[in-house]
Amino acid sequence: HPPPIGSRPARAPSKVAAASQPPRVRLAAAGGGRVSMPTLDADYQTIPSIFTPGKRKRINYLPVILNIIVPWAIFALVLYLVSFDFHYKHPMGTIGLIVALLSLCIIIALVAKSSRGRDKEPSWLTFFALTTFIAVLAAAIIGFINFYDNMVPFYEANSLNVYPAVNPSSQQGVEVMDGGRVYFTTGSRVDRHMGMAFKNDETYCVAPIVVFNSTSNLPMEPKTKSYDFWAIGMNCCDRQGNFRCGSYANPKARSGLRLMTEEERPNYRLAVQQAEATYSITSIHPVFFTWVQDPVDEINKWLVSGRELFWKSVWFYCLANAFFVIVLTVGFTKLGRYNW
Repeated sequence: HPPPIGSRPARAPSKVAAASQPPRVRLAAAGGGRVSMPTLDADYQTIPSIFTPGKRKRINYLPVILNIIVPWAIFALVLYLVSFDFHYKHPMGTIGLIVALLSLCIIIALVAKSSRGRDKEPSWLTFFALTTFIAVLAAAIIGFINFYDNMVPFYEANSLNVYPAVNPSSQQGVEVMDGGRVYFTTGSRVDRHMGMAFKNDETYCVAPIVVFNSTSNLPMEPKTKSYDFWAIGMNCCDRQGNFRCGSYANPKARSGLRLMTEEERPNYRLAVQQAEATYSITSIHPVFFTWVQDPVDEINKWLVSGRELFWKSVWFYCLANAFFVIVLTVGFTKLGRYNW
């Protein structure tokens, strides 16, 4: 129907007025007062993911799961390669691998930062680069400790020769310089009464391995006139050299496991020199052994320790990384607009 005479025709709402109204009202005004279909409030619009700045955040489970699993898998792989056989056979390749992985993490972080202005969801890459960098660095540190403390002695002991029936009375130390495991003849024991201690931060203990007389049960002087075979230990004797190292009290023990730590050898050599001066004896080619009953069992202890440290580290890092990611995820969900 035409409008009444004298009345003013209805004006369309201005653009400024329409823009100042809430979304539901703006759509109604734009349609000339007619609503064609219901609209969604602002609270129901698309919500960005957890790693993208926005007014509200919801959990995007894919990057969360990736940041838990992938760094953990990289940690386990790097720790395995650094701790065990690969490192022993390819030392430079191991270092190159670590440097390459750390460099890759830095590159990923730089790419995520450069993409920050173009992509709406690059920030999870920054977090991924950080967790992976920590995984590689932690695995390298733990791996080197495990490798040198446990696996190097294990590999080197197995790579050396085995000498059965070595007579410390008639043989010289130079004859078994490449021996890792030495089995002495019956009657061979540690002469604890000729023990000696050398103090250098730690106490380095030595005592000669000699043949005892089966009748008198007294130690006999070597036929070579040189005390070349020595049982050793650290912090297991007093200042007077009362030797209590290894299986000294085990009557079945008559085997030696070669000293594998080269850094300790000079200190044990000094202890032998003190024994030479104290007891007026000679040691031309001293070789050092841990006095044990079964050298193979002692060698395998290094392997067991290395494997235990590996698995404990892997599962501890898994739990720690998962806890870190979950805490950070929950923290992001409670934040408003947040920029990395």
